[in-house]
Amino acid sequence: MSENGKRLGYLLIVAVLVWVGFAMWPGEVGSGILESNESSIVASSEVADSSGDLPKEEPLSDARIPLAADGGSGLDGAFFGRVIDPDGEPISGAVVSFYGPGQREPENLLTTVLTSSEGKFRHKVPLDAPEPVQLVIRAEGFSGMSTNSMKSRERVITLRWLAALFGRVYDAKTGEGIADAIVAVGSKSVTTGSDGEYSLEEVRTGSSSRVVVRKTGYADKETSVLIPRPEGMKLDIALEQGAELTVLVFDAATENPMPGVRVFGQVFVMHTYAGAFRKPIGVTDENGRFTVRVLPGTKLELTLLTEGYSPFTWSWGVGFIRDLSPRIPMLAEARIEGRVQDAQGNPVARAQIHARNKKHIMGMWQLDSGESEALDLPGQAAYHDEYLSFEKGLATDDDGLFRVGVVAGDEAYKVSPSHRDFMPVEPRTIQGLSADQPTWLEFTLHRGATIRGHAKLNGKPWTDSVYWQAGNLLGRGDAEEDGAFELENVPLGSISLQVRDPLNNTLRYESKLQVTDAGEYEHDIAWKEEFSTISGTVHSSSGKPLPEVHVQAEHKTEGRLHKFRSKTAEDGSFTIEVIPGIKYSVGVMRKDRPPAVVDVSPNSQKVNLILPEMRSLRLNLIDAESKQRVESGSSRPWWISWKTSNSGRYQSAGTIIDPEGLARIELPVGSIDLAISCTQEGYIRRVIQGVQVDQHTEVSTLTVELERGQELSIHLKGEGDLAKMQRSHLLILLEESMGGAVRSADPERNLPVTMTINGISVWCEDPGLINHRIDHQEALLHGLKRGRYRIVSVPEDLVFDPEVIEIPSSESPVVIRWRKR
Repeated sequence: MSENGKRLGYLLIVAVLVWVGFAMWPGEVGSGILESNESSIVASSEVADSSGDLPKEEPLSDARIPLAADGGSGLDGAFFGRVIDPDGEPISGAVVSFYGPGQREPENLLTTVLTSSEGKFRHKVPLDAPEPVQLVIRAEGFSGMSTNSMKSRERVITLRWLAALFGRVYDAKTGEGIADAIVAVGSKSVTTGSDGEYSLEEVRTGSSSRVVVRKTGYADKETSVLIPRPEGMKLDIALEQGAELTVLVFDAATENPMPGVRVFGQVFVMHTYAGAFRKPIGVTDENGRFTVRVLPGTKLELTLLTEGYSPFTWSWGVGFIRDLSPRIPMLAEARIEGRVQDAQGNPVARAQIHARNKKHIMGMWQLDSGESEALDLPGQAAYHDEYLSFEKGLATDDDGLFRVGVVAGDEAYKVSPSHRDFMPVEPRTIQGLSADQPTWLEFTLHRGATIRGHAKLNGKPWTDSVYWQAGNLLGRGDAEEDGAFELENVPLGSISLQVRDPLNNTLRYESKLQVTDAGEYEHDIAWKEEFSTISGTVHSSSGKPLPEVHVQAEHKTEGRLHKFRSKTAEDGSFTIEVIPGIKYSVGVMRKDRPPAVVDVSPNSQKVNLILPEMRSLRLNLIDAESKQRVESGSSRPWWISWKTSNSGRYQSAGTIIDPEGLARIELPVGSIDLAISCTQEGYIRRVIQGVQVDQHTEVSTLTVELERGQELSIHLKGEGDLAKMQRSHLLILLEESMGGAVRSADPERNLPVTMTINGISVWCEDPGLINHRIDHQEALLHGLKRGRYRIVSVPEDLVFDPEVIEIPSSESPVVIRWRKR
């Protein structure tokens, strides 16, 4: 008999046994027939996806299933429980399938039962039966669920209702219904009718579901909806057309249109992650043109690639739509080719090739604002040197050959190979690269020396990095717990072995060694330093010692910052070795607690740092108008910040708002001020003062209503290079009354660094204020309340015209001109 025939016969025998067993079973409710259904049961996760679907497997057979399978005599254990709805009412006739441990395959199915009128189920097993079992529960009108269960432990399982989501998809400008739009929730989707109406059945209730709406000619729309009850919910959705841009691509030298240029990228909502960056969009047509649709509040990221030309990228945060005729000139690519071999002439495969141009930051030649304006390219545009690594690769092949594409021209490049099995080489400088003729380079890599030894400070093992330096070449190795280190492929000649401070990279000790051949060398590093000690304890306000807490002592003198760290023991004690003769600020580094900092002198032995008791606060964020929980995902920029009442600045709560608008944060006991910034979601920043955190309550709940705010489009114009200015400045729109809330960091003015953005050190009263950062030539800001605003720059050397912006504004966009003070 064939394998399929045996399996069919086995399934027939099982079906007959199940039917006979059911016929002999004195059930509580009638016959309990389960009809065959294409929606099958699969135990894959604690809950189903947002549409209520479970993954597909073979449907159940049309067999009678007992309410409580006994399985025969001699059984003395049981898996049991109840199935209820969100109101706590029992669900009768729910199908409960039991799968043995391991893969959930049909042959691993133990039994299937129906719940009783009280929602109860039970499956008897021997006490030595393996566990846990996997339960899959399904009931008509409810979302399926899968979970695990243990013997002799009652499982109470809540199934969520399924309900209809219905409404209308319409044009945001005309208000007319949009036909043939696709509305999808999870794996379920429907198409709107001629009037834009839709109805999507069996959407899960009680939790947030992501709704995606798509229609050709309109920008995609994504939103979240929470259906609370089985009666369903109406949701009308507006789509915006935006603008369709036609972009011309041409050869910069000949000005001829370029057909066949591949365009990669995407248009996505600003400040959200949108998946793969190099998604194909299309190719330029025979006239060198392609089209792309953009919408205010989105970000355009495009990459143009074609053989023989340098890659081009265009990034544009779309603040508003205006008439544009974008043009992109492609520059011919120069090629650096060559071969890498070892000392015996054998090819070296997989050697990394580095080509650097000091004028091209990060391998990128960025157009200045004047060049971009002339090409009608808002945002940032740039040519790239090594951007094609995902296609060509910048490593040598099996024959040791390589090819690197760079921007052609007179700019000098430094080229060098590197390989983990060979010592590094000095780069070669080449200039005057032509697109017509490749430049050929050959490199010979040599094996270097190996230096082993032990590093000790004051007789104790040094357990951080040990460096070697030879001219401009630098390498490192990590010392073990006993101070043992090993440095490989060290060049020949005079070598400096160095120990650097792990916190600020300053030189602590240096030793010289002459390397004459590619052999092995033994060289220990031992030095002495005079230290003082600062010791003490860290405990909570209730007197409980806090172990594993990082404590740091720091001192700044003559522009140099000294940092020393230690970690508390089980009893909360710590000892830090520091340079003698200067005073230090000693503080606790824990993000979940307010900072505890004291100023002490060296040899202080009783430094007691007290951290406050913490309790949990659960925030329930509600839209003030719809009374729905706010839509917010972890990929969006929002902040929940807090400070003790009547204190200085806010600090981030270090948590996330989940898609259901819930957040749980840890706060110190006492009176707390909260600042909630969901401005990118369109909500006005909300400050709540005097929230009382009770030391006797482990978890408290606070419901906060957020109001929708205004939008503002800003167009920056200036006297200099806008891109260069924005690389060196931070621009933030602030209410006029909050002018001092964001400033340049300055510890001497008691303004320490609270965050660093693009290398700019900033003191910020509340991290959530960064949400109104202006980081593009055209910015679209959300969640603004009515009032007067100013643009603040860090550093404070820019002047803006107009100085004051009224919200709401009669102009759209508001043109802001900037200049140096």
